[in-house]
Amino acid sequence: MKTSMMTMTSADILYFPKSEPLPAEIENFVADITESLGRMLKDIPYRELIQRVSGHEGTVPSELSGSEPISVIPGRQKAICTTYTLAIASESAAKRTFGFSNVMREVRSTLIDCERITRAVVLLTDVWSPRLIDEHLRDIRAHERQGRFVVPHLVAGQRIIRLNWPRD
Repeated sequence: MKTSMMTMTSADILYFPKSEPLPAEIENFVADITESLGRMLKDIPYRELIQRVSGHEGTVPSELSGSEPISVIPGRQKAICTTYTLAIASESAAKRTFGFSNVMREVRSTLIDCERITRAVVLLTDVWSPRLIDEHLRDIRAHERQGRFVVPHLVAGQRIIRLNWPRD
């Protein structure tokens, strides 16, 4: 019985493959935006960064995005579909707009609504726990299989640390 269960588990990998490395252009974008956000965090606390970045009309300020528009989740209004999106969550806002689960539901909606346009979402959060993440893993994996990625980052003081989604 144990052997057949192990075989069955191994076969399941076909349905939930490990994610591929990010394409180079997405990797470069992720590095650029997190570097820019990191510079901002040296001068202001995360709460203020959230207000500053989300206070624009659904896109990030030009000093973060260069010439390419980038949508922000959550934004003050439904933004246009863009190649890249910045999603910002905060532990102190657990039941509000910036709460992790609320933000991830908006990420899911954006990736569905903008499936032919959005290629990556940079997730910036100050909370990372299995209890919160489990609800969203199937969505994350489904989008990965379609070539759309959510790249998580943890804000710890003035640092931004790149994370990986747990493996099945």
